[in-house]
Amino acid sequence: MRSGVDRLLEAIGGAPVTFRITNVRGIHAQAMAEYLLAVLLHFEKRIGTFVENGVHGHWERPTLGQLAGKRLLVCGAGGIGLPVGAVFDGLGVTVEAVARETSPRPPFRCVHPLSALPDVIGAFDYVFCALPLTHETRDVFNRGVIDAMKPGAFFVNVARGELVDEWALMESLRAGRLGGSVLDAFREEPLPSDSPLWTTPNLLITPHVAGRFPLGHELGLAVLRDNMTAYLAGSPLLTEVFPQRGY
Repeated sequence: MRSGVDRLLEAIGGAPVTFRITNVRGIHAQAMAEYLLAVLLHFEKRIGTFVENGVHGHWERPTLGQLAGKRLLVCGAGGIGLPVGAVFDGLGVTVEAVARETSPRPPFRCVHPLSALPDVIGAFDYVFCALPLTHETRDVFNRGVIDAMKPGAFFVNVARGELVDEWALMESLRAGRLGGSVLDAFREEPLPSDSPLWTTPNLLITPHVAGRFPLGHELGLAVLRDNMTAYLAGSPLLTEVFPQRGY
C-alpha cells in the first residue's frame, strides 16, 4: 500500500483492527519522481505536438517551456513526496509541501497544513498529489480548490481518484484555465471507455501505473521480510501504518 489503508478498512467493514499493519512505503519513490518528471516534460517540451507533427510530416519550431524557475507544491510529504521534492529541487524548481505535520523538512522551503491548501495553491505552477485517502483528504481537490489554482498550472494525481472532483477538473481543462493535468488514479477503475475524461483536452491519462517498475515486487518482499524479522524480535516495525490516521 502506498496511499493509505482506505481499501483495507473498507474490506473489513469497520470492524475493530486487532492486528498490526505495515506497508512498503518508500519503494515507489524513485519511480514516482521519474513519472512526475516525464509527464511535466511531456507538457513543457510539447512532446505530444511533435508526435502529432511527425504523423503528418509537419515542421514546426515552437518555443518550449522549462521546469527551472517554476514552483511545485507536493501534497503529501512522506515516503513519496520527500524524494520527489529532492529531485525537483535539484532541477531548479522551488518546492513546497502540504502535509499533516508541518515541521520543517528539506528540501521543502515551507510545509503548509492541509487546511491552507485553498489559500496557497494559487502560487504554484505544478501541483502533485500523493496524499493518502482519509476522512480529511477525501474530495480535498474540490471545485473551490481547483478554481483557486494558478491559470495555466498543471495538476498531477498519483494517489486516489476520490481525492479529486473529476468533473470540476474536466470543466477547468475544457475552459482552458489549467495548462494541463495528468491522472493516474480514478474514482472508477478501469476507467470506462465512454468516460468524458478520455476526450478532455490537455488531460493525459495513465492506467494507475506511476509506481510500477520491474523490481517492485522484489523490493516489496524485502520490506515484508524486514518487518517480519522486526516483529519476531519484538522490535519496532519499519513501515507500520495506523488505521486511526488512515496511513
